[in-house]
Amino acid sequence: MAALARALQPGLPAELQIERAVAWLAGHDGWLLVLDNVEDPGHIRPLLDRLPGDRVLVTTRRATGLHDATAIRLDVSNPGEALDLCTRILTHHSPRTTDGADTVCAELGHLALAVKQAAAYCAETGTNPHDYLDMLTQWPATMFATSATSTDPKRTIARIWRLTLNHLTDTPLAGSLLRILAWYAPDNIPRDLLYTSPNHPSSPPRPADSPPTA
Repeated sequence: MAALARALQPGLPAELQIERAVAWLAGHDGWLLVLDNVEDPGHIRPLLDRLPGDRVLVTTRRATGLHDATAIRLDVSNPGEALDLCTRILTHHSPRTTDGADTVCAELGHLALAVKQAAAYCAETGTNPHDYLDMLTQWPATMFATSATSTDPKRTIARIWRLTLNHLTDTPLAGSLLRILAWYAPDNIPRDLLYTSPNHPSSPPRPADSPPTA
């Protein structure tokens, strides 16, 4: 919303940006506002109350809470869609075997996010789908033995991340950094959070050309 206000009126003070964006949306037609991955309907209720009409699309994992909205429940991908997604990620940078990719997709219940992360893991590490499936079925029996098709998406994703974190055991600093960043928002994390004061003797030097956010 703040970015919309800045595009409408460059130089607008930060404290006025949200109000400016809401006022513009309320006074115009022909727009679509997407509120992605809403965790609590209460977070967006004040905004929705000020925006008339049906121009807001809300995505959420919650099954309830938006009683005045038209709900469209999205199912997992069908086998063909999941395999296509997996194949495109596996072969994006270079030719790579996709043998066994369909089995991996089935093990993950054709859940798009799980398929995407699994394929990215294989592409980045050079792991073929058969070897990935072997690892996936091992972690750990007491928690993850139930097949993905009968479990919730969070557990499926947890199985995948267990493999990713185990792969980082040979690079302890990378694993520690990932766990620290996991406490923050998924986007635009200021790099300053990873450093102490510039004058502190224990502060690591920052590369001169590093971008401001991670």
